[in-house]
Amino acid sequence: MKITTSGLVIREQTLSENDRLVTILTEKEGVIRAFARSAKNMKNKMFSGTQLLCYSDFNIYKGKDKYIINEADLNKVFFNLRDDLVKISLAQYFCEIAMVLQPKHEESKDFLQLILNALYCISMGKYSRGIIKSAVELRASAIVGFMPNLVCCSGCHEYNATKMYFFIDEGKILCESCCATALRNEAVCVSPSVLAALRHILYAESKKVFSFSVSEKSLSQICFITQKYLERHSGSKFKTLEVYKELTSFN
Repeated sequence: MKITTSGLVIREQTLSENDRLVTILTEKEGVIRAFARSAKNMKNKMFSGTQLLCYSDFNIYKGKDKYIINEADLNKVFFNLRDDLVKISLAQYFCEIAMVLQPKHEESKDFLQLILNALYCISMGKYSRGIIKSAVELRASAIVGFMPNLVCCSGCHEYNATKMYFFIDEGKILCESCCATALRNEAVCVSPSVLAALRHILYAESKKVFSFSVSEKSLSQICFITQKYLERHSGSKFKTLEVYKELTSFN
């Protein structure tokens, strides 16, 4: 069976002197691992299109238990990220999120677009890294089915209370009146500006997901919330995130 799909190379492994095994976040098949024979040979047409962080159009043969790339036509490359250790570490974190969250054999257009937009924003220096990181963490969680309910208080349906409590495990918010004092230690108290930013990440058009601004204090809380939410609902710890944190602690 032949598949034609666009995709982003999110992992690259060397199999031999000339062959590659690549992991691709594809539009039509989710995350797949595919063989690219002789792709490390610079004379091969697949040399450019199968490298890490390359977005390409792929012609793939889908066998019973493996994928083989027949063609890879390069559309976009994010090589400039490799010139900055912090940027490349954040990009690799997004790639790991894709590998963990996005299953095989499922349409992944929205997920792929989110990651591509994030890489573009990092490479072009648009928006702060904290905004991009938090937006990817929460929006990616929502896309794959871990959508929290931040529309209103789950108790009384209040939309704009002065204080709201976000329960990360349950993915819900309660206003101060509905949140018993004994439960408040289990939640994160969020201000209207933080809640507005989280709502924006979840409900904005895909091309506007990074377009919000908050204070540094609010962004710090947003980053904490989105990271914890992703880890809790994916059940994963991300090795690339630790690398990113180590690098940013020196900047």
